[in-house]
Amino acid sequence: MKEDKLTRLRSIGICGTLDFALVASNAEAYEFVAQTLSLPAKVLTALIDGLHADAIFIRLAEVKEALQRPL
Repeated sequence: MKEDKLTRLRSIGICGTLDFALVASNAEAYEFVAQTLSLPAKVLTALIDGLHADAIFIRLAEVKEALQRPL
């Protein structure tokens, strides 16, 4: 995303890719995120789907989950 959209995301507390995927995937927050980014809902859906299919994003999510587990 361009810097202006990243700034908009930061203004609502979304600071990273994992945060974005989590919040934008939430049914209650979905429309708000789409409006914040001035994107049609279908484009936001495509972005989320793209992230969930991306090998780097999948690995990042796995690492985050592993780090959250108690030792």
